[in-house]
Amino acid sequence: RHWKLSFSGDYEGSDQQGYPYAGYDKTLKKTGSISYNDEASYRRDIFTSGLSVQYLHDRFIFTSTTGYQFLDDDMHLDQDFTPHAIFTLQQKQKMHAVSQEFAVKSHKGKRWEWVGGLFGFYQQTHTDGPVDFRQDGIDLLITKQTNDQLAALKQDPALAGMPDITIDIDNRNLYIDGIYKTPTYGAAAFGQATLNRIFIDGLSATVGLRIDYEHTRIYHHTHATEALTGRANVTINMGNRPPMSIQQPFILPLGIDGKESMNTIELSPKFEVKYAIGNKSFVYASAARGYRSGGYNFQMFSNLIQSQIRSSMMSELMKNMGGGGNGGRPAPSRSAVGMPAFENTTDVNQAISYKPEHSWNYEIGGRSQLIDHRLFADLSLFYIDCHDQQIAAVSGYGRVTKNSGRTVSYGLEASLRATPTNRLLLSATYGYTHATFQEYNDGKNDYKNNFVPFAPAHTLALSGAYTLPLDKETDLTFDLQYLGRGKIYWTEANDAAQNFYGLVNASIILSGKYADLKLWGKNLLNQHYQAFYFETMNAENLSMPNSFVQCGRPITFGADITIKF
Repeated sequence: RHWKLSFSGDYEGSDQQGYPYAGYDKTLKKTGSISYNDEASYRRDIFTSGLSVQYLHDRFIFTSTTGYQFLDDDMHLDQDFTPHAIFTLQQKQKMHAVSQEFAVKSHKGKRWEWVGGLFGFYQQTHTDGPVDFRQDGIDLLITKQTNDQLAALKQDPALAGMPDITIDIDNRNLYIDGIYKTPTYGAAAFGQATLNRIFIDGLSATVGLRIDYEHTRIYHHTHATEALTGRANVTINMGNRPPMSIQQPFILPLGIDGKESMNTIELSPKFEVKYAIGNKSFVYASAARGYRSGGYNFQMFSNLIQSQIRSSMMSELMKNMGGGGNGGRPAPSRSAVGMPAFENTTDVNQAISYKPEHSWNYEIGGRSQLIDHRLFADLSLFYIDCHDQQIAAVSGYGRVTKNSGRTVSYGLEASLRATPTNRLLLSATYGYTHATFQEYNDGKNDYKNNFVPFAPAHTLALSGAYTLPLDKETDLTFDLQYLGRGKIYWTEANDAAQNFYGLVNASIILSGKYADLKLWGKNLLNQHYQAFYFETMNAENLSMPNSFVQCGRPITFGADITIKF
């Protein structure tokens, strides 16, 4: 019986320019230049620590694991990624998170092996996310869209008596501040039992269950620091008399305040059957239910404010044109003008939230030691049935998470690891994934049978490392890697993709007692590829989105120094 304690801490700081997104023509498959006019940068400080306590008893093992994480970051983004002054985004976050787990488990080798425990966490995040609409943004996203909407109303035969209306905006920019607090807490209880030597030696069965409760809340305060001001230019056809022109000023304060919350309770069972062949090989089959928590999209608030601007402005125009406020001139009645009523009925919680993701994961596989301590092989086949899968998407200019209906993924993972000599390590890993939408209609398009974006069909890793001892405390290691992945579809429509590509990396590591020196080179063959692709709203043409790519890093060399304590 004895106690074991361990503490770990890690700090990482970074301050960099960022977001090298270049325009892309997906029809011609041609990459343009990186061209935007406002600051794009990212600074981050993150500290993570953990305390582990273990108590070994003759009959059980008790562990306590405590974790703490602090994040402080600041992102500046030219959100439209074009030379136009549409709008910019800043996002500053401070996050504190603590977690605690207690677990008790049996010693290995018993006929009954078991583990049980409790887990809890609390996370508090404070986010400042101001959006600054610049002149081009006001002209294109507010003035032009409102005028286009007004012009479209006149095409409705039921509104034949509607006057000609256009608007002008006085603001040269519109600064919309956003303050969001998102406390989240949760608790879980879990247990698992394994029965060994069922009927025959080597055959075992495992049953487990985890119960999770999670509460997420968001306090949001989004507001324009100055009201949106301007005037409506109204021309009313008076029949045989000359048209009457009216200028109606408007002042629109803008803001969305409130709080939203979600609660989830999840049951995650697990079943596994395993058969060990001696002490060198085993095969298994498992089934488990998994889930991923839901949450809130902060960047949707800029879209909600734009919607509020249009609906509030239309409502104001219709109200004023229906009576009064015309500088002392008589106003036509609502019936004479023929104005419809406008009302902002947006459900904020529905607009900003995304639901938890649920899946059943089925897997069969095995592991074998083909040659004693020299050659090892792993193989697994999987099938995943996922509902409400969370995928990354773009809404307006903001990148958000949304649910995509039902998806099915199946494939395999295989690996070989060989140690021909004690100094040489060779490994090869291959993965294949076929992931498609089975049910997904976003209201405009049906993506059934399309491939799920950002899921590479093939992954391949080949590596070799040779270690040369220089003395009792110093080693020199030569490492060579080939990493391949693709095809990767970037959109639900599968109209943009990156074909399979491979990167060659190498390093030389001098490892000593107190320090390590690593000299490395990445993408040594200077492979050209797309590391990331996305689409955003095109303020100049709403019917055709803008496309952007981030090209992968070219051939790069560097050095790392690690100090050991």
